[in-house]
Amino acid sequence: MPIFISYSHKDKLFVDHLAIQLVRRNVNVWLDRWELSVGDSLVGKTRGQVAN
Repeated sequence: MPIFISYSHKDKLFVDHLAIQLVRRNVNVWLDRWELSVGDSLVGKTRGQVAN
């Protein structure tokens, strides 16, 4: 199960660094900018479903 990172966008640079370091250590990370596209369902994506 991935680790979900919730953050304020003012902390974007810190979160980017943190997420990259976690991935380098083989941690499965779920970060909005990596997982969501315009028009995607947030609920669907967080449940692992594809939005229609």
